[in-house]
Amino acid sequence: MQTTSLGFDVAKFQSHLQKTGILRTNRFLVQLTPPPLLQKIGSAELLTMRATQASVPGVILDDTAVNTYGIGVEKQFPTNARFNENGISFVDDGSGTISKFFYTWLASIFSFAPQNSASRPAYRVAYKRDSAGNPTYTVDLSLSVLNEQRGIVLTYVMREAFPIAMHDIRVDWAQTNEPYVVYVPFKYTTWSLANVSLQPSLISTPIRQTQIRPGLGVPSLGPVQPDT
Repeated sequence: MQTTSLGFDVAKFQSHLQKTGILRTNRFLVQLTPPPLLQKIGSAELLTMRATQASVPGVILDDTAVNTYGIGVEKQFPTNARFNENGISFVDDGSGTISKFFYTWLASIFSFAPQNSASRPAYRVAYKRDSAGNPTYTVDLSLSVLNEQRGIVLTYVMREAFPIAMHDIRVDWAQTNEPYVVYVPFKYTTWSLANVSLQPSLISTPIRQTQIRPGLGVPSLGPVQPDT
């Protein structure tokens, strides 16, 4: 049996890797359905085929220091969840469809572009939902990680996603055979991992159920008690 000085079983580790495999960062699938306004410009299939780089979403928990009784040892408690933007790179086609698609999407969110050469931009922000409550410019953006057999293992769904920029693209006569890559960062409200259920018993007391101790101005750990 091949082991290290610490007793690590190399053969067992190799057998485990061969049996369970590993996930690779070059096997992924980006999927989003264009908003109704843009479905005539670009298709979901085109965006999926042209997405060459993306990021799996993460989460950052903000925390704050709390003295339970106003004095003594400080304890850290989470107060909010933050999400970084997700940047996706698209290789444009020979007709510039990707560039036109995201230009139109961004201009529909915030009207920065003039309608014609004689007019000025309106600089208006679109409503996130129409009168019927349907999203106007946000979509659900999903990123799936595939295994060696190209089966979907993980699917991250970013809710109410929308582009916030279309980055500059450097062009240079000295470059040869370089693809025209459009980099678009997205913001979203939250994200979830598909087919993973969260047990309610594992979720702590919501922040809205904490109370303030009179005179101390610090939250208590227990639920709000009814007034007597």
